[in-house]
Amino acid sequence: MKKKGIKKGFTLIELSFAILFISTLLLTLTLIASEIISIYRKGYAIKTVNSVGRDLIDDFSASLSGINPGKLSSLCEGHYSDVSSDGYNNCMAGTAPGMKFIYQQFTERIKVKTSSGSIETKDYPYGGIFCTGKYSYIYKTGFLKNTEYYNPDTSSGSYVNNIIFTYKASDGSAQEKTNFSLLKIDDPKRLLCSNNLSDDYNTEQNIKSGSNSQLIELPESEQLSEEPVELLSKSDTELALFNFYIAPPAQTSSTGKTLYSASFILATVSGGVDIMTNENYCTAPMTYGSDFSYCAINKFNFSIQANGGGKK
Repeated sequence: MKKKGIKKGFTLIELSFAILFISTLLLTLTLIASEIISIYRKGYAIKTVNSVGRDLIDDFSASLSGINPGKLSSLCEGHYSDVSSDGYNNCMAGTAPGMKFIYQQFTERIKVKTSSGSIETKDYPYGGIFCTGKYSYIYKTGFLKNTEYYNPDTSSGSYVNNIIFTYKASDGSAQEKTNFSLLKIDDPKRLLCSNNLSDDYNTEQNIKSGSNSQLIELPESEQLSEEPVELLSKSDTELALFNFYIAPPAQTSSTGKTLYSASFILATVSGGVDIMTNENYCTAPMTYGSDFSYCAINKFNFSIQANGGGKK
């Protein structure tokens, strides 16, 4: 009588150990791949911020270095024909006459949750205008783009939640830009700055009817020969200025050469940027969850000499 053949195979315990090993291996590979992707995203975001920041400095340099700024105080005289008016006197006051014809910053009171969980209400920049005498720039800061972080204090009434630029195009049609980060406009007369000033030289907050949008416009008699250019185009890494400061220019009376010093903070819109709470720049705010790997931020400082100077 023949013996039946014995079938060989894995026992249930051996099979369980094999499945456990394969599962552990796959989980480890997934975690390693996830970490590699996170490192790549972080590096790409940092590289993008640094590259775009340098491009912006080059653009500002090209706009400023070739112009003849003239006597800065003459900006007051050219705008206010009555030298006894409050507007002219306010324009000439202080250490930087005519500064608002060069640079204006808009601020809003917003509520920010601190790292301790408390709520603070302070003034933060939400946009502004920089007029070089060749091109002018209108910018919105990241606060307007990140509604999770930007919480206006509504106790004082109306508040700004957008900036709208209206202009007349080269074909004579009325146009407006609502969704932008940093616009470059052909404006050799500094009309964007001068048209945004009240008679007493204060920055005028012109709110668009039926909305909470601040309106920036060129005079109706003017039309642009070139279309405005967006310098922070949307991509897979959306960027925004979180601050942009132009110091009062230093001008040599004998030569007329003018040194502009400036700084700006450029960062990703997403990823948990928090530049106002204890300077924890890439700590995701507690109001929303964000992937740290998408966060990148850098502060750029530069100086440019107008009238034949260059970048330093």
